Amino acid sequence: MFRILAGLTVPAFAVPVLAGLALAGPAMAEEPLWMPDPAGGTSIMLADCADCASAQARLVLACVPGGVRIAPAASLPATGVSCPAAVEILFRVDSDSFPRLGTASFDEASSLCAVETVVRPTDPLVYALRRGRALVAAPAGGAALETPLGGSNQAIAGLLAECG
Repeated sequence: MFRILAGLTVPAFAVPVLAGLALAGPAMAEEPLWMPDPAGGTSIMLADCADCASAQARLVLACVPGGVRIAPAASLPATGVSCPAAVEILFRVDSDSFPRLGTASFDEASSLCAVETVVRPTDPLVYALRRGRALVAAPAGGAALETPLGGSNQAIAGLLAECG
């Protein structure tokens, strides 16, 4: 952990990401930015950051036992508070497609089913996210996420180094 401001510490993998943001200046505020996930743990998020204090995550990647959790801001309609146990999520990075089986969980804030998948750190999807320019993530029967991936190589490489 590194202390960057009084009372604010960040994981070591976030330091290069934050340094890049500082050098980029306010001109990048319209593009989503990679940053440590405020939920904590060893995770990063790609977020709309016009006001970073209330950033809206587009994509979250986190270290979990045995892999990397990938949670796009894509959703499924819920049936009451129920979500399907398994869902296919199609990730399209540039022109390459990566269908993955994932899970859905009820999100009280949106009353929708949030989706995520866990993959090995060596999964071709992780490599594509690092090298790609644009992502479309769409759960079967749900709303898709479309986002640019600028800065993902350095951010994801840092996360993977922390995952061990």
